[in-house]
Amino acid sequence: MYNKSVILPFEQSKEDERGYIKSIINQPSTNTSIIMCKPGSVRANHYHLKDWHYMYVLEGKMDYFFFDNQLGKVCYFSLEKDQIIFTPPMEVHATFFSEQTKLIVVSYLPRDEASYEADTRRVEFINVKNMELAKQGKLSCHFPELK
Repeated sequence: MYNKSVILPFEQSKEDERGYIKSIINQPSTNTSIIMCKPGSVRANHYHLKDWHYMYVLEGKMDYFFFDNQLGKVCYFSLEKDQIIFTPPMEVHATFFSEQTKLIVVSYLPRDEASYEADTRRVEFINVKNMELAKQGKLSCHFPELK
């Protein structure tokens, strides 16, 4: 039903003398959040049972790691301002921020604490010690709970 994580292209912007309109997400969702990430921070290190989300880099940069269930390996993308990535359900993912970064995150499920925690499973995945191995594609991981 879902593709693995990918950096997505945008639809054609609509532009005139007043400026432009760039559509970010064109599908039903429940929550839109702005998340500010401090330099040196690692976020996520989890997967969602049913939830999916889009992460749009509004300001700054984001290193995005995910475990490709089909290939059985860690994949990595570096995203900059005005790039967006999709995370499907059941995909282990983590993010690292080398500089202050502001994201817009659009999610399928509500983001109240009870709903979010019921759908989220935390895992040991990316940290500052194994990040370079992950970027090089040399980090081995095993998540038997995803089978």
